Amino acid sequence: MGMAAKSARPSRPGSLAAERLQLVLELGRRVTSILDLDALLPEACRLIAEAFAYDVVGINLVDPLEQRWLYQAAAHPPELTLPRSFRVPLGRGLTGWVARHGRPRLANDVADEPLYLSGPGRNTRSELDVPLKVGGRTIGVLNVESERVNAFSEDDVPYLEGLASQLAQAIENARLAAHSRQLAAAEERARLARDLHDETVQALVAIRRQLDLLELDLDERARAVERLEALHALVDRTLEGVRRLSRNLRPAVLEDLGLVAALRAHADELARLGLRVEVAIVGAPRRLPAPAEHAAYRVAQEALSNVARHAGVAEARLELTFAAEELAVTVEDRGAGATLSPGQSAGQGLAGMRDRAAEIGADLQVCSAPGAGTTVRLAVPLKLTLVDRL
Repeated sequence: MGMAAKSARPSRPGSLAAERLQLVLELGRRVTSILDLDALLPEACRLIAEAFAYDVVGINLVDPLEQRWLYQAAAHPPELTLPRSFRVPLGRGLTGWVARHGRPRLANDVADEPLYLSGPGRNTRSELDVPLKVGGRTIGVLNVESERVNAFSEDDVPYLEGLASQLAQAIENARLAAHSRQLAAAEERARLARDLHDETVQALVAIRRQLDLLELDLDERARAVERLEALHALVDRTLEGVRRLSRNLRPAVLEDLGLVAALRAHADELARLGLRVEVAIVGAPRRLPAPAEHAAYRVAQEALSNVARHAGVAEARLELTFAAEELAVTVEDRGAGATLSPGQSAGQGLAGMRDRAAEIGADLQVCSAPGAGTTVRLAVPLKLTLVDRL
């Protein structure tokens, strides 16, 4: 992955050099204004490819959970993007070397480059890689490739380093924004759970106890007893609803029994509320690292919540597919659907799902069309597929 020049470019005159520097600054301004990581990365690849007439641009990021690996986060053209299960070990190949050492590497004839290892579906002859660094810490690699020998010059390096510096800061800003949203949501969930338990539940229990005492004080009047029984039933239903909400905010079953049990329990809760969820398990279920289970649970929970609120149907399907290389969580419905345009800003629920996917290096796809229902698919890499570079 990376970018490939359409034609060899020798050193430029001073005026052209100033023009390119201005272009770097303008691209930096545009990418740093995007705080959604899923929108930032492909847009940055596209802008760089079009601005510098590169054939292909790719961004590799250090895995946030396993920092010994790189994965391809975006590429332009987008069809060159590899599955997130593909990983590159730091120190291996050109991109791995750059990620480990934090220095650019130019190979204008990869046949003479001892570090070069061919990647899948590539006929690379020239490659240029520069690190993405924040405060001296390397978070990824901006990769450039071409099918021609001598496609790049030393003059390309400082411009790409300038772009990489601004892109790295934009990535860090987007991650911080996502982390802030998640912290705020987690703190709000914890606060609500505490309030529900400490105040609302206790108040409802006290009301029920007072009703019991009141019933003892009443004369045997049928209408009063009937009304009290109705109030008892209302309080009981309210208590169950509050307890259910509290459990959803802090699902202990997820920690105790794992993702499959937690999602089955959530499906049972939704059934009592009127949404029947068909749960299908493909492959052999197993416990996953806690961050992966938590993110997968929250994505499925939000997707099912969207079905219940917006799809206008009484049925949905939840499928968990456990394979050697990944876990796929799919939520499907045949409801109203919606038009999702590429430039459309994500709602809070979709933004939250994207944040959770990005946090664990997973891939989130949402397909929807009016009248055709909606499919949400989360692919969580479990086993690393080693390749030379992405």
